[in-house]
Amino acid sequence: MRVLVPLLIVLGVLYVWDVNYNSGVLTAGATSMLRDISRSIR
Repeated sequence: MRVLVPLLIVLGVLYVWDVNYNSGVLTAGATSMLRDISRSIR
């Protein structure tokens, strides 16, 4: 449980940085990857 909070903070910071300075390239790639994973699970 103690590991989860810093991980969420890091993910939030990465997300904000990506949207502001990287025009959402990482975020778009990650969301499409997550969609593919959730499709293959079902």
